Amino acid sequence: MPNVIYEEIEPLIRLAGKGKLKLKSKEEIIYIVTRPIKNVACSLQGEVDLNGDPLSEIQCHFDGVGDDYTPYMMEYENVSILSIKNISFNLMNRGRGSVSVSLGQYLAVENCEFSNYSLKFGHYKTDSNLLFVSCTSVLIKNNYFHDNEGQSNEDRQLNRCISIHDRDGKNPISNGFFIKNNRFIRVNQGIVIQSNSMSICQCNNNYFENLVDNALYLLYIEKIEIRWNQFKDLFDEAIVISGYLKDGKTKGTFDIQHNQAMNTKVKFLGINGSLEQIFFCNNKITNKYEFPEQKNRPAAIAWRNNALEATVDFFVVENNQFDLDTSPANYDVFPFGRTTVLLFRKNSITIEKLSRYQKLFALEDKEKRKIKYVEFSDNVINSRKEGEISLDSQFLREMYPLTPINHLVIKDFLFVGTFPNVQPYKTW
Repeated sequence: MPNVIYEEIEPLIRLAGKGKLKLKSKEEIIYIVTRPIKNVACSLQGEVDLNGDPLSEIQCHFDGVGDDYTPYMMEYENVSILSIKNISFNLMNRGRGSVSVSLGQYLAVENCEFSNYSLKFGHYKTDSNLLFVSCTSVLIKNNYFHDNEGQSNEDRQLNRCISIHDRDGKNPISNGFFIKNNRFIRVNQGIVIQSNSMSICQCNNNYFENLVDNALYLLYIEKIEIRWNQFKDLFDEAIVISGYLKDGKTKGTFDIQHNQAMNTKVKFLGINGSLEQIFFCNNKITNKYEFPEQKNRPAAIAWRNNALEATVDFFVVENNQFDLDTSPANYDVFPFGRTTVLLFRKNSITIEKLSRYQKLFALEDKEKRKIKYVEFSDNVINSRKEGEISLDSQFLREMYPLTPINHLVIKDFLFVGTFPNVQPYKTW
């Protein structure tokens, strides 16, 4: 591209005011940002090629030092009815952010590309390609996030693709986010949401591959739908969730259905705190590493750091397909923490093996409070190679003193190991 012109975009943004700025193809002009542009008000419209991919490009050309709060290339505030479409945002290997919006409503970011984040020229611990602070009614669709140098999952290096939170955590307003058909490849974290006003939110039909940290990190959420997503080759949890406490009642409903995952090194679903309801249905979770040294005992569902304190009031695990590595033998396959009601029904479970005294399930509560109802019914379990489930493996971890279960039902569960010896259970 010998005749390409590099042009500062800030004068064009100021000229556009609250209107729409149409950008030319990068074959004619590459737009550059040499200092953070604040108080942006215009929509941005780029060109596309014959495949519909963005042809217009904005590059970051300012460096930073240290680890103070990162400026973004473009910062919007108090905006309404705004769209950003068909643009490639290239951070040019700088630890900066692309676009931030504060106190915005009716926003759309579609068919854009976000890439080339690096810690080389300064960074802040929670840098994001896209940041939404106290925003409502937001569509994030058909975007491609890639190659954002995720060096680690340390606290100082938690750069994200999308961050959503509130300016004032005590008076949250973030709500109405629709995040769909986006791709996240070779990045650190995918989507981070922290807002207990979030009651309308969908993360659907997204694709995550080769993430160093979490794909979805969702804390203090009232209600969210997570459906038809694909996760591949993740080095940490795919999904981390928690609810919150309001007026003495636990809030947080998570609808996790029709997702597919291949090789999540830690947990597919990590439960990080108490919440009201989880519907975990029709998912296909596979962890199958070719070499033993690659395994890190990946779990499909597990409680996180506060495993013995967090409670899920109502937990449905139904119609899922699990195909799991199960080494080493001193780990439980499904290490549940405390639930009030757990329904584990109609799941297909294929496991590498189940060793002598290895447990299939665990239900633990630090304070040994009673669990109301637990049902394991109509599930099918097999090993990858016939005969790899030991006759001395155990269905349920039973540690003294027992966590009491008022009603434990184990029905039509063809398991060749040992069923509970101490915990009473019914078979109907």
